Amino acid sequence: VARAFSRSDFTMKDIVTPADENPSNRTILYVGASQSKGDRSRKIASLLTRLITIEAFRRGDEMRLKGKCWKDIVPLWMCLDERGTYYIPEDDDAIATFRSLGVAVTIALQSDKQLDKWQGRDAAETMETNFNFYVVLGGCDLDYAQKISEEIGKHWVWVRSETRSRMYESFQLGKKKSEGEGWRKVEEPVLKPNEIMQLPDDEAIVVGRKSVSTGRKCPPVRVKLFAFYKGKEMSKAVQTSEKRFRELCELNRNLDKNKRLREKGQPAILPLPLFKWNEFLRGN
Repeated sequence: VARAFSRSDFTMKDIVTPADENPSNRTILYVGASQSKGDRSRKIASLLTRLITIEAFRRGDEMRLKGKCWKDIVPLWMCLDERGTYYIPEDDDAIATFRSLGVAVTIALQSDKQLDKWQGRDAAETMETNFNFYVVLGGCDLDYAQKISEEIGKHWVWVRSETRSRMYESFQLGKKKSEGEGWRKVEEPVLKPNEIMQLPDDEAIVVGRKSVSTGRKCPPVRVKLFAFYKGKEMSKAVQTSEKRFRELCELNRNLDKNKRLREKGQPAILPLPLFKWNEFLRGN
């Protein structure tokens, strides 16, 4: 964070675009807490997400003053990776109101129990209520798979049944045997918990919640996954962005090294440039 932003003109308005700007672009922000960095990354992810939330509420105030709705502003799509590993204050209230502020949120969890741990059961229930869709991948735990299986629902199927009986008649000291075969209709889950847990890596189940406005529920869909960042155009953009970011980090490392090496009062050998964040985003 220090390397990227300590010498730049970056502000939170570069992520949450002000309400008076033309909504011709969209912003996608990924926030993740690297497990290898431990508690430090969790604190940074929590702080950054909270600052963005505050800026989104400020933009909401601007929208009300200017008489604008979420369709009139630059939307923000915020993807919170490993969301179940850190705490965000008042996140349940933010999730409940983000939609009207032009903010969409996607969170990645290993288990829904993680939200209970960090946010509390009541707050976790509020957040789960406001999610429109669940994208379920294989490898989830049994309790969550059972929950999703119930959410998807059941259907009626015909199953084959066989009957066998033996009757003994004492006066003949013999026996009679009869066999039968038939079909019967039974109700069973559309997807059983073990089927959900064993989904292939390139498949997922999309489960929609009932719409508050229409009262209708989107039926569950089994989909194939595609890594969007592997597409031709996106892959090129990602590589270019990573190259520029590495150059920026290298520049800041050299400046920091020069600052540490020079004696107190000695002027800097290298100038300290102001990194133009907006130009970096535009690719200049």
